[in-house]
Amino acid sequence: LSQKVQDGDIPLQRIDESVTRILELKKKYGILDLDTSGSNIDEVVAKALQTVGSAAHHETEAAIAQQAITLVKNDGLTLPLNGHGTKTVILGREIDDQTVISYAIAQLQEAGVIDKDAYVNNLCTGQASGSPDAATSITIGHYYNLGTGEVEYGDAEKAAVAQADNVVCFSKMFSLPALQPTGAIYQGISQVLADAHAAGAKFVLLSGNLPYDAARYTDADAIVLAYMSSGIAIDPTDRDAQTGSASAYNANLSAGIEAMFDNKAPTGTLPVNIPVMATGEDGTVSYSSNLLYERGFGLSYAYQFTAGMEGTHEGGSSAVLDFATNARNDKLTGIVVDGAQVDAASYTSTWGQTRLQLGADFLNSLPAGEHVLQAVYDYDGQEVVAQTTFATTAVPDPSPSDPSSSDSASSKSSSSGAASSGQQQPSKPAGTSSSAAATSTTSKTSAAQTAATSKQAAAKTADEAPLAVLATVLLLSMAGVGLAQRRMHD
Repeated sequence: LSQKVQDGDIPLQRIDESVTRILELKKKYGILDLDTSGSNIDEVVAKALQTVGSAAHHETEAAIAQQAITLVKNDGLTLPLNGHGTKTVILGREIDDQTVISYAIAQLQEAGVIDKDAYVNNLCTGQASGSPDAATSITIGHYYNLGTGEVEYGDAEKAAVAQADNVVCFSKMFSLPALQPTGAIYQGISQVLADAHAAGAKFVLLSGNLPYDAARYTDADAIVLAYMSSGIAIDPTDRDAQTGSASAYNANLSAGIEAMFDNKAPTGTLPVNIPVMATGEDGTVSYSSNLLYERGFGLSYAYQFTAGMEGTHEGGSSAVLDFATNARNDKLTGIVVDGAQVDAASYTSTWGQTRLQLGADFLNSLPAGEHVLQAVYDYDGQEVVAQTTFATTAVPDPSPSDPSSSDSASSKSSSSGAASSGQQQPSKPAGTSSSAAATSTTSKTSAAQTAATSKQAAAKTADEAPLAVLATVLLLSMAGVGLAQRRMHD
């Protein structure tokens, strides 16, 4: 900091503003007026132990931590995670991370965000709860040994990742060396990420310290920043001042996990710029001058339909239409179609994230055409609407009995026979009955045959005409010769 001030990167005015703000807060709360001299110091410490780490303080701490959680990447609607009917693996950086992970999972189960009957398997302690056959499972593990400084990504963790739908991995960065290719933490996270993607699972990075590691794991499907990870080995429910837990509570990682499961949606923004990582010829990484994420950047969840979009219901059928959204079903307040509220008896919705089914009777009552479907939710007083469309076809009318069906069938049979023989059938004029069409076809055929006969007769006559003319000429010539001889005789 001193060097940056000397270099002019941080003006002294900015330092003065920060110091003034701190002193004003101390004055506001009477800290500057405390008498810490003599025996009074023991009284001050005793009072501090009663105040610092109190339930009220921890509630405030948790609220601040939740507000700070920042989502900087969320490809393919990876988040929020569904706590019902899915298999999720959460790997802490080190084995002590299991304490805060277990605490967060228990809190989410109690709130119903994660299925209360889920199978929770803690590989770090060997303890498990729930049935292994449960539809929902949470596996807790780690990938790094803090004591040896080496990767500790065991076979049990690998097996769980291979079966997972989602994999959450903690990262904890203090300096750039932790992000180098030779760093054990980088190697561990990279192995987990590769295994998750090979298994078809989504990979979520939870950054627990400096947020610059977001630029190192760009292949992650989602990245959440928590900014702090101290006190990881301390049970947040333990308020015993003698054990030190009164002053150490890892609210940040717990808040990050809760945000991932949509208990508290991320609302934070970056307090710093995150530069793009540049890779040198030797494979080492460094910060470049280009920015990946700018200060003030932060995403929010996009609640929308994830299945059933633009489906079609065949009118009159008993089929239903199924839909899904990525919003929590316990926050659903209603279903709206074409602007009208749908009666609850006309649909069903289940699971942690909404699984919606519109009934056949309701669908058959709709006019043919495209319809707008909306799922309306209440997230802490804020209305959230997910929207999609679907279509219905007309309900067919019952076919009346047709007395001319036998004639029609006969005509179709004749047409079919003609078609099979390769004869092209004339098109049926609009409004013409089947029998009339057949009559028309017969008349046209007779006329064609008559015309053909006339042409043949004419052709025959034309062929015989020269002989008749020749005979006539010959007779006339003979008559003329005879007349001439009679005159000469006279």
